[in-house]
Amino acid sequence: MPRIKGSLLLGALKFVKHAQVPGGIPAVLATLPAAPAETFASPVLASEWYPYDAYRELLRAIDRAAGRGDLAVMPTLGRFAARQDLAGVFKVISVLASIPRILQSSSVFWSRYCDAGTFEILDLADDRGTGRITGFPEIAAEHEAMLVGWIEGMGIAAGARTATVELASSVHRGDPHTELRMRWS
Repeated sequence: MPRIKGSLLLGALKFVKHAQVPGGIPAVLATLPAAPAETFASPVLASEWYPYDAYRELLRAIDRAAGRGDLAVMPTLGRFAARQDLAGVFKVISVLASIPRILQSSSVFWSRYCDAGTFEILDLADDRGTGRITGFPEIAAEHEAMLVGWIEGMGIAAGARTATVELASSVHRGDPHTELRMRWS
C-alpha cells in the first residue's frame, strides 16, 4: 500500500483553514470514509508515514468542500502548498537554485514525501521541462491536479515571471504514467 508523509496531510488541512471552507477542518474530515478517517483520529505528525488512501480521500473531500468536485481548486491548493513549503524546507533551495537545478533534484524530493512511484525529469532546458511519474497507478486525479499548481508555485518562487504546467498524460485518462509539461520565463 502506498504511503505519504504526514507533512502533506497537514499542508492540505492548512489549506482548508486558509480557504475558509464552511465548517472548517472538522466538516471536511466528517465526510471521509471510515478507514481514511481513522488516520485523523489522533494527531498527524509531519515526519510520519501514513496510508496514501487517507491523502487521496482528504484531497477529494477538499475538492468537494472548497470547490465543485471538478479538480479546479486543486492547482490553487498546490500553489498554496508551494508557498507553505517555501517558508520551510524549500526556502534555502529556492533562493540558491535555478528552476532547472530544482527540477534536477525533484526525484529525491518525491521519494521523501511519497514511497510509491518515481518522479523523473525527461527533458530540461532553460525555459521548459517535462517530468514523469511512473510506477504509481494509484495516484489520485486530485494529486495530479494539485501538482500542477505546486510546480507553478515553486517556479514563481525560484524567480520565474510566469510558470505554467500542463498535465500532458494521466493514468486517469488511460495513460501508463503521469506526465507534466512545464514552461517558465
